[in-house]
Amino acid sequence: MRRSFPIYLMRHGETEWNKENRFQGWLDSALTPNGVAQAEAQGRLLRDMVNRQGYDRVTEFRTSPLGRAARTARLIARVNPDLPPLRADERLREVHMGQWQGLTRAEVQANWPVRFDTEAQVYRHSLLTQGGETRAQLHKRLTALIADLKGPALLVSHGVVIQTLRGMLRGFDAEQTAELGHAQGGVYVITANGGEISLGF
Repeated sequence: MRRSFPIYLMRHGETEWNKENRFQGWLDSALTPNGVAQAEAQGRLLRDMVNRQGYDRVTEFRTSPLGRAARTARLIARVNPDLPPLRADERLREVHMGQWQGLTRAEVQANWPVRFDTEAQVYRHSLLTQGGETRAQLHKRLTALIADLKGPALLVSHGVVIQTLRGMLRGFDAEQTAELGHAQGGVYVITANGGEISLGF
């Protein structure tokens, strides 16, 4: 996926369900006070990257329409009033997690033959849920999204989607992607040559 511009990726701030280790998928929960602080810190970090460190200015600003991501994006925009208009893009929704949505990891493990000993396992299983979205389906919508981008873009989304985008943009296979993780509170910059810079984590 060759490009001539960088892509900035941000995961939404911490939510109430994140604290409970509860799978959200297309459901939603509110940002915690810590999540609000994370979003504001992301905004300040972006401002510093562009104004002091010479990173490319964002020409496209898109968010998942789900409340936790949309609020994070608005908080980022408040710190960066020169960002382009924010656009909700359905393709940035979190992966649909089928029957797991709304359940905690403990509840899932009590009802399905899965283990969550590592975050890589959580990621892999999140793309194998009964009644949920598959890896192939997620790749299809994200491939179309990437093809639409015409310049330096800021994308605000969710854990599985951000991790998957990082893998796709860097040319990683499924196993390499599973090991990436998806932290909150910082910025992943995917450079034009497919490299990655992580700031604020």
